[in-house]
Amino acid sequence: MKNLKENNKLIAEFMDWKTAHEDYTEFTMPNDMIDLLKYHKSWSWLMPVVEKIEGTNIDGHYYDVRIQTFETLIVDDMFNTCFEVDSPKNEKIGRTYEVVIQFINWYNENK
Repeated sequence: MKNLKENNKLIAEFMDWKTAHEDYTEFTMPNDMIDLLKYHKSWSWLMPVVEKIEGTNIDGHYYDVRIQTFETLIVDDMFNTCFEVDSPKNEKIGRTYEVVIQFINWYNENK
């Protein structure tokens, strides 16, 4: 699994933030800003990502993020579980963060 910084950058790019390249073609999010991203610890940062996932249509299918007591899952509109993270502890934000990362990696491979 990627480290926290790489995962936060992955989420930021999914949310249409851009990173600065050596040729300065994209500079909305400078690389030194990546350390300031808080997707892994702030519901205020993570919930807009959840909402974007729920508005994503891939091949005619929509997705629903279900944050439950001991598991977080993403199901498609046919109620198939696509991604799931469960934990014996009630660490909802950590589980939600992990399932979001799983979805975005899959999304990037299939878009």
